[in-house]
Amino acid sequence: MLPLLPTPEQFRTLRQALSEMHWNVDLRSFCAQLTLEPDVPSSLEKFEAFQTCIKAMEALASHDWDNLLSAAASQPIAPASKPMPRRSLRRPVLAKELQQATP
Repeated sequence: MLPLLPTPEQFRTLRQALSEMHWNVDLRSFCAQLTLEPDVPSSLEKFEAFQTCIKAMEALASHDWDNLLSAAASQPIAPASKPMPRRSLRRPVLAKELQQATP
């Protein structure tokens, strides 16, 4: 079965909206959107994960995302042979670690 993915235009709109939110939201408003308590350490971790995620998404150009979406849409969904290990939200995953984690 092929995955159901957004169109490149839909994905660009999503990226733009998340990017704008990234630049305009603080911890308290982020927590309000997700009904989290801002004084709880896990809320700060989620906020930092959101910030890291958006910065990482912005590192690729729109045409790169278009190519990735096209490639993903043309590949059937296969069950994962083994799950990826959980990572701490405190630091980015290194490329070397990703290579070691893939079969």
